[in-house]
Parts: sequence; C-alpha cells; structure tokens
Amino acid sequence: MKCLRPDSLVQSISTFASLVFETDLAVESEYKLGQIVGDEIQPSTPVCLVSVPGYDASYRVENLIKTTGTRCAQVATGSQEGYSQADAAIALAARQGSWVLLKNAHLAHRGSGGAPTELEP
Repeated sequence: MKCLRPDSLVQSISTFASLVFETDLAVESEYKLGQIVGDEIQPSTPVCLVSVPGYDASYRVENLIKTTGTRCAQVATGSQEGYSQADAAIALAARQGSWVLLKNAHLAHRGSGGAPTELEP
C-alpha cells in the first residue's frame, strides 16, 4: 500500500512503466508523430492526442500538417458555434480525405447537447 501514497506514486508508476516497457520512458521525450501517422495509423482511423493541463500539443500536429502538405481544418470547440463547425468540418473531411484538428476538445461536454455527433461513442 506504500506505493499508492501521493508522495511516492509518480516514482512507483515510473518504475513500473520502465519494467514493463523495458526502457526509461522519462528519457523518451521525443516521438516522431509523422512516422507514427504514416506507418501505424490507417487513414480512416481517428487519432486523439491528449496532453497535460496547461500544455497545448497541437503545435506538433500543425508542424506535421505543414511538413506533409496535408489539408486540414482547425476548429475551436467549446461553444455551440464550434460544435456546428466541427460537425461540418468532420463531414467535409470524411468526403475529401482531409484532416480536422479539434482544439479545446475538453470543453465539448457530452451533456451540452452540441458536441460533434461523430465523436460520441
């Protein structure tokens, strides 16, 4: 039970992950998003990137868009207008084979009645 104490939880999880993945994930700070998208993900598969609060990782996707020349619509969710824009962008991207980058998706509450319908389970 000692490993669940808040003061030792981070270290315990780090140790566990290092044993399971046989590498020190703390030093694995760089991943190649372009390689992952190109080699491991099918074009019809949605990708969700999640970051810690206060850190916006969307710049990685924006850099990949510039590098690859991929067409992408960017939509800020969190408002009724954003929900309808997201629905329209997702529908268009599905027809054209382009990307949609939804920013601030954590603000799209399922109970609000306006979250993009394609994203609901």
